[in-house]
Amino acid sequence: MQWKHEKTLSDKPKEGRPPSFGKKEKKELKKLVEENGPSKHGFNVTMWDTKSLQLYFEGGGVKVSREPLRMALLEMGGHYVKAVHEYAEADLKKQLAFAKRTLRTVGSVDKDTVVLFKDEMSAGGSLRKGYGWTLNERLVIRASAYHMKRANVFGAVSPLIGEVVQSSSESAKTPAFMRFLGKIADKFPGKKVLLYMDNFRVHSSKRIKCFLKRYPNIKVRFMPPYSPWLNPQEY
Repeated sequence: MQWKHEKTLSDKPKEGRPPSFGKKEKKELKKLVEENGPSKHGFNVTMWDTKSLQLYFEGGGVKVSREPLRMALLEMGGHYVKAVHEYAEADLKKQLAFAKRTLRTVGSVDKDTVVLFKDEMSAGGSLRKGYGWTLNERLVIRASAYHMKRANVFGAVSPLIGEVVQSSSESAKTPAFMRFLGKIADKFPGKKVLLYMDNFRVHSSKRIKCFLKRYPNIKVRFMPPYSPWLNPQEY
């Protein structure tokens, strides 16, 4: 009725066809993935995925869905795989020297010597405050009183004989580690134990050094820093 009365109305300007994802954009996509530095472009992620790539191109005025991005990456020979960490602080020369030295040691051990590789992890539990709907100003969840608990889990494996030693404790790291060392000693009485482990500060603390004097049959060998791939227990 308004148009019939005034006869001056017209349609708004059309946005037109959105910019296509062509050769130029594919070239840029290839460069981004090869560079693998999302943080340089303002993204708080460690690696590109189709969602972050979509947001990157939208920021430049190119509207594209995630499926064309995925297809373009496959055309380039791309693979969607789990990332592998490389530590900048790692020393390849030390790693190779350690591997050669350890292989020589392992090749010369007798039946009275046990070679163990050790690792550990901690898990903690706490009340999590997530998101939810409410008609009030605040979303309040009534929870019973609790104390945060943490479990320290230790494991060691002998790649030569397949023996495994495991231990878990809710106590602090150092006393929990002491109990684990005692368990190793009990499992291999009368045998020399070569225990390989990482450079976590607890492993070389004064308390642990004093504790190990009780078990002269356990010989500690430290691995090169930032070398988890050299430790079979990691797997």
